[in-house]
Amino acid sequence: MKTRGSLQSKLFGTFTILFAFSVVVLAFFLYNAVRMVGLHNQAQAAFELNRQVYRLVGVTQQFEQALNYYEANGSDANLQRATGYASRMEDMVENLRPQMIEEEISALDAYEQGRFALVPLVGQIEQAVLAEDWERVVALDDEVYQHIPGMYESLDAVTQSSTDYLDDANAQVDTLNGVAWIGSIVAPLIFLALAVAVAWMIYNQINRPLETLTEAAGGLLAGKVEEQALKKLVGRDDEIGYMAGEFAGMANAVEQRTTLLRQEAEEIRVKIR
Repeated sequence: MKTRGSLQSKLFGTFTILFAFSVVVLAFFLYNAVRMVGLHNQAQAAFELNRQVYRLVGVTQQFEQALNYYEANGSDANLQRATGYASRMEDMVENLRPQMIEEEISALDAYEQGRFALVPLVGQIEQAVLAEDWERVVALDDEVYQHIPGMYESLDAVTQSSTDYLDDANAQVDTLNGVAWIGSIVAPLIFLALAVAVAWMIYNQINRPLETLTEAAGGLLAGKVEEQALKKLVGRDDEIGYMAGEFAGMANAVEQRTTLLRQEAEEIRVKIR
């Protein structure tokens, strides 16, 4: 008796491959989608960081301008403006810090060092203006401008780092888009090839053998069985091979019985003569 269950195993294995391929393709596109959403969020965060840094640059420029005006005319309003801008600079730095990576934080720390150096200088400039010690004002102004350019350079470093990160995120999005586009073309082709292979396997392993068995049954009724076709099926190790073996055995038994009946009929005709 042939081993049974092999055909079921083949079908199960084939459909398992199809299912696994479908799961892999779905997981691939889901991963791409999730990754692109993550990159979009990161790019949006980098863009927002750049926007806030540019605002900090603007506030720093306004602080510098207000301080220059105060040095020129000694107006208390300009001093208050400079002091207010300095306070805003401190608040904006604290808001920026949690959003930054290590490299950007290092640049921000350099900016903070310059800002810390400006705080006592503003007080000294105020005293010099009140005393109308203009030489001292000029000297202090020179000290201020020793720190201001470095502060701008630090902010430029932050924006450059953030811009590089943004460009990298955009490049990754473009890559993922390209991969997804290729996958959307290749995956259906592979799935179609697998579907054709499954259809061919079902036809070759099931439909054709069943057609052969049907033809053999018709031949048995007509008294002629295609033994060669049955031998190919009997050699299989699945259910159809088992059925073909049983059918071949039945056909042989019928043929032997028919031959025996013919012999007996011939003997009877001889005796009658």
